[in-house]
Amino acid sequence: MLLKHQKLHHFCTIEIIKKIEYKKMKLIILSFGKTHNDAMKQLVDDYVKRISRYNDIEHVIIKEPAGHTSLPQTEQKKKESALFIKYIVGGDYCVIMDENGKNIDSIAFSNMVQQTLNKSYKRMVFIIGGPYGFDKEILARADYKLALSAMTFPHELARVVLSEQIFRAFSILNNTPYHHY
Repeated sequence: MLLKHQKLHHFCTIEIIKKIEYKKMKLIILSFGKTHNDAMKQLVDDYVKRISRYNDIEHVIIKEPAGHTSLPQTEQKKKESALFIKYIVGGDYCVIMDENGKNIDSIAFSNMVQQTLNKSYKRMVFIIGGPYGFDKEILARADYKLALSAMTFPHELARVVLSEQIFRAFSILNNTPYHHY
């Protein structure tokens, strides 16, 4: 946000607030497993709708294959990673939600989003994994690993937190009054 004071006459000053410039690119939130809590689904849907005022966004929920939860953890992670990889195309910028990822504040996140949007990627894909995290294949594909918190969240709550932070990032970039400095 650029704030510039401009003197019009000797008796008044106006503040001109400029939006931060960025290019638009499709955003995708990929998550695994269905939502069991309607309230959380409604929150995510509400934030996705709000984000769509600023940028094209889609929330894709990948369904669990039959018998998935009966598999060993390593097999579950491999299958989930293979399903995520199917949605990623060349030219995508992949941000993976990972407990070992970078822990940043909302301003730094909005800067990261803005910098990514201004590069020549086709899409920005945010990926929320299953309960056991990610397989090495999808971790190797990640352009950025982000920790939503030092705490661990169920994936349904992680969807809410991520979608809210994406909305907050766009409100910061567009200088709307949602985020308080």
